[in-house]
Amino acid sequence: MKKFFYLSIIALFFTACVKPPQDTPIFSVKYYNADGQLTALKDGQTIEINTFDEGLPTKLLFKGVIYSQESFNLEVTATREVVEGTFDEFCAFLNCVPSNGEAVQNFSFSVNQEESEFYAHFDAVNNGDYKIIYNFHEKEKPNAKIVITVIYKYKLS
Repeated sequence: MKKFFYLSIIALFFTACVKPPQDTPIFSVKYYNADGQLTALKDGQTIEINTFDEGLPTKLLFKGVIYSQESFNLEVTATREVVEGTFDEFCAFLNCVPSNGEAVQNFSFSVNQEESEFYAHFDAVNNGDYKIIYNFHEKEKPNAKIVITVIYKYKLS
């Protein structure tokens, strides 16, 4: 009886320590790094952006591609520091949504092609490092996600 009790306690301990499986997203995300190379992004990754958009010389550009074999509803949640004098926008599928000026904002899009380009612009009045966390997830399955922290390194000469 003692053996059964101890084995039960050990089994409960191991069960409590195991994390539940996270949903696997049906999509992947890549971005164009400073060298112009398309690079895969992994959940939890932090990247730095210091490249300005050639057409908009005061706006930093975070540009990438979403890949999926299936159609789905994508939601991107941006969590940002609210700093006066900063502006950002998120664009995908020919639809640009400017910042709402709040710490958290959701952007929703329908993905219905294998490759879909996205980009985000960031602009500021003052030089500095600004952080936005982008949570790319399936709208119906918020745990099927890829979360990327982007540090916008804003410096105008």
